[in-house]
Amino acid sequence: MKLNQIEGVEYFPLKSISDERGKFCKTFSCEWLNLNEFIIAESFFSSSFKGVTRGMHLQRGEFANDRIVTIISGKIFDVLIDLRETSRTYGLINLTEMSSEQVGGLYIPKGVAHGFQALENSITHYVSSKVYNEEFDSGVNIDSLNIEWPIKEKIMSSRDKNLPYFKPKIF
Repeated sequence: MKLNQIEGVEYFPLKSISDERGKFCKTFSCEWLNLNEFIIAESFFSSSFKGVTRGMHLQRGEFANDRIVTIISGKIFDVLIDLRETSRTYGLINLTEMSSEQVGGLYIPKGVAHGFQALENSITHYVSSKVYNEEFDSGVNIDSLNIEWPIKEKIMSSRDKNLPYFKPKIF
């Protein structure tokens, strides 16, 4: 999988075994990507119908979190944007497709917003290094990123539609 080079973002293959019974897949190991300091504070999944568009989300301040995203079933058009003003890749947008057929995970560091569009009915699994806190919830309105979404008719929450527009810092 080819990704833009947002500093700290990494895609990694998951360990998967298939046989006549089905498939077994390890979705996290602290040994991957040298993540020995990664502490799992919470884990959750979202179920999205085809066309559902979520994002762009992140937690700020003391609740800023590292995340690992994997696709349990289906396929998504995944989007990341680096919102870390001190990063050399600040403002860089990463677009890629992820599916359950690829059997891989995406490591997303603090300060990078995440969103996606379900290209088919999908289940997305998240592992987070911090517990979600509504007061530190943040994000960017997807319409401010000039992305050509694969499915034009986006199904979005009112929360996501009302996120602030991204305005790059001008030096």
